[in-house]
Amino acid sequence: MHKFKIYPHWKMKTKKYYEVIVFPAKEEMYEYYKNTGGYEELDFAAICRDLEIYKGDIPSNKIGEILLTRNSCRTGIIAHECGHAVFQYLRRIHQEETFADLSEDKKIWKAEEMYCQILGDLTMQVVNNLYRNKII
Repeated sequence: MHKFKIYPHWKMKTKKYYEVIVFPAKEEMYEYYKNTGGYEELDFAAICRDLEIYKGDIPSNKIGEILLTRNSCRTGIIAHECGHAVFQYLRRIHQEETFADLSEDKKIWKAEEMYCQILGDLTMQVVNNLYRNKII
């Protein structure tokens, strides 16, 4: 398992961070997720979560976690989960009303998920083209 911190708004010099944890395989990631308060079905390749229902000690500056496996460390998936981190940051830290908590009919959640899927897909296409055309 490998852990590191990422900071959503480094220019503001915030000390708030997400912890990224990369697990060797899904089984270890799912076990950690369940043991620390996870409630989603265990059928995801990666997940970004806030810490509202986290079980365990939470450092005061930690906003949330992005859980990945070695196999899910792909550009599109990472961009997708970072997209969720942006929405969480705007909702919880800056308390933006535009990104209010989920409504009863979950329309806001569906829009966030679609945004993150498109962000991941577009990022993946850019990176793939950069490598394919030997630009990077």
